[in-house]
Amino acid sequence: MTALDIIKRSLRYIGALGVGETLEAELANNALDSANAMLDSWSIDGLLVYQTNYETFPLSAGVQSYTIGAGGTFNTSRPDRIESGYVRVNNIDYQLEVVDNDKWNSIAIKTTKSTWPSYLRFDPNVPLAMIHLYPVPTTGTITINRYVVLQSFSSLTDVLALPRGYERAIATNLAIELAPEYDRTVSAELAKIAREAKANIQRINLDSPLLSIDSAFADKGGFGNPLQGLNF
Repeated sequence: MTALDIIKRSLRYIGALGVGETLEAELANNALDSANAMLDSWSIDGLLVYQTNYETFPLSAGVQSYTIGAGGTFNTSRPDRIESGYVRVNNIDYQLEVVDNDKWNSIAIKTTKSTWPSYLRFDPNVPLAMIHLYPVPTTGTITINRYVVLQSFSSLTDVLALPRGYERAIATNLAIELAPEYDRTVSAELAKIAREAKANIQRINLDSPLLSIDSAFADKGGFGNPLQGLNF
């Protein structure tokens, strides 16, 4: 199923394209932009994303804050948020607590140094986000767990490479996105199908938790932080 196949189906759902009718290239590319914008929006909804991945980066002694994104200190795609993380020192892993602004601001002396940071604060700045660690690390590596951005289509011939259920959800919800451009009214039946298809994806992702324990934790027995529970 290519991007063009999905777009044609979406337009048929709202009566903007007849069966067997050819879709003009300009209209097809406009719809492709709408599809990618929709999927980009879905990527910030944790229950619509089916996968997370782990990425590991070296820490610098005495450095508390790191940029993350294309060209950043941690040179990778910019995350929208970080779900979890751990620091590895001498092959032992120590879990990080991802904290909000209030907890981060409650730390009176942020320059304290330690082999084992315990807190991670994520600032979703653009174009480079920031990762802050406390206490300030002196060695080791950091591994972060982040949501994987949903597939986008670079061309109309791109093939959909997402799990089962996404094809129906994308086609029906894209139809609703496109309807105003074609001055079409979305039927109650289509709206219901689109909601159900999207809800099914959210349900399966909720039933299959994304946040799994990395094998390093189990192998090393280090799933714990020697600083955990201390008040700073």
